[in-house]
Amino acid sequence: MVLEHLKKEGVKMNKYITAMIENAKVKKTYLEQLLSLTKEQSIAIKNKDMIKLDNLYQKKGDFIKIVDRLDDAFLEQFESLKLSENIKSLDMLDSKKYNEIKDLKIVIESMNSIIESIFLLEQENKALLEKHINEIKYRIKQNKNGQRAKTAYGQQQTAQGHIFVNQKK
Repeated sequence: MVLEHLKKEGVKMNKYITAMIENAKVKKTYLEQLLSLTKEQSIAIKNKDMIKLDNLYQKKGDFIKIVDRLDDAFLEQFESLKLSENIKSLDMLDSKKYNEIKDLKIVIESMNSIIESIFLLEQENKALLEKHINEIKYRIKQNKNGQRAKTAYGQQQTAQGHIFVNQKK
C-alpha cells in the first residue's frame, strides 16, 4: 500500500515537473522573440526611426504580458511542487529520483541567459536614446537662441530704418 502511494506521488511529481518544463520552453520561445525585438530596437534607434521604434515597443509590451502570464503559471506549478515535496528550491529535489529536474534546470539556465542578453541590450538602447534625446534638446535650444537673436535683430533694424527714411532733407 505504501509503495503504491509513493508511486502515485512520483507520477504526480513528474506531472508537475513536466508541466513546468513545457511552460519554461514556451516562455523561452517568447524570450527569444523579445531578444529579437530588442535587437531590432537597437537598429531603429541607430537609424533614428522613431515610428518603427514605437511599433517595436508595442509588440514587446504584448510579449511581456504573455511572459508574465507564463511566469504566474510557472510559479503556481512550482508552489504546488514545493508543497507536495516540502522543499524550498529545485536544488532540494533529488535529480536521481526525478530525471526531469535536470531538463528543467537546463531550460531555466537558458532562459536566464536570454534575459541577461535582453537586459544588456536594453541598457545599450537606453544609453543611445538618451544620447539622441540630448542631441535633440541641444538642437532645440540652439534653434530657440537663433530665433531670439533673429527677433531681437529684426526689431532693432526696423525701428532704426524708419528714422533714417523720414530724416532725409
